Amino acid sequence: MRTILELLARIATILGVIIAILVFHYERRKQRAEREKATHITLATQYLDYLKLCLDYVELQVYDYNPNTEAQLNTEQETKQLIIFDMLVQMFESAFFEYKTQSSKFKEGRWTEWSKYMRDWCRRKDFQKAWEKHLGYGYETEFMTHLNQIMDEVKREQKEKET
Repeated sequence: MRTILELLARIATILGVIIAILVFHYERRKQRAEREKATHITLATQYLDYLKLCLDYVELQVYDYNPNTEAQLNTEQETKQLIIFDMLVQMFESAFFEYKTQSSKFKEGRWTEWSKYMRDWCRRKDFQKAWEKHLGYGYETEFMTHLNQIMDEVKREQKEKET
């Protein structure tokens, strides 16, 4: 009888450990999904705010990231454009850090698009000028290194096309 009770106790312990492991993995997966959703919502909100600015200031051409876009602006408009570019870079920095901490599957899809979007903006001459003049400092070092690398690659590509 004692052996049966000991065996049942061992089985219960083993089952308890297995259930605890399963619950732990379920909770981690659930937390990761919640973190990914929060990341998406945060960046989507920032992007929508940016789009509203683009609508409010169409004349600044801060929506079109075509490399040939360069608005002819007066001093006040240039300042407004610079501020909006600063907000854009802040959004890039948020995306950089939000996706850096996510699972690889989630990061691959979303981060690839953000990275492409940053690269597209780095092709614009007025954005390059703004980066060099004002925007290329004041952000977190790792992010600045990343964006500087993109900027350098884009400029090299543009020089190769010119020659």
